[in-house]
Amino acid sequence: MKQNIIWFDEDFESVPRKDWYQIIQLRETIFILEQFCAYVDCDGKDIEARHVYTKVNNEIAAYCRLLDVGLSYSDAASVGRIVTHPHFRGKGYGHQLLVESIKKIKQHYKEVNVKIGAQCYLEKFYKRYGFKTVSNMYLEDGIPHYTMNLDWNIASTWL
Repeated sequence: MKQNIIWFDEDFESVPRKDWYQIIQLRETIFILEQFCAYVDCDGKDIEARHVYTKVNNEIAAYCRLLDVGLSYSDAASVGRIVTHPHFRGKGYGHQLLVESIKKIKQHYKEVNVKIGAQCYLEKFYKRYGFKTVSNMYLEDGIPHYTMNLDWNIASTWL
């Protein structure tokens, strides 16, 4: 069931402090604690990123950050820190977040190359939205990943 969701699309300075706190808390909970991965989440890229998220009852339900060409990849923009709060999993927020993030990349950065570092178990999920695997499996912080590129020809069929 598709819900009418309000998506926020903010630069670093425009994200309200309470939202920032919840975003960082969510990212730490999932990427560090749930995935048993000790790494520095605050990598300096948030300051230059666009932040796309939605809230349900004042709680961050889904979030990602968009990075322009040169911030993560020299030849591509990227979508990263893609996360759905555990309370909201299985309700379509992750799917809608990915669609919204691709629309926002097109809006802000045009149809530039888009690259993601996708956890291997999510490869099929990303392929549904036009991403193609372009690397062998590699480990990032001990978690298997693939590099995937967005095919705008596929994405444009549902944008």
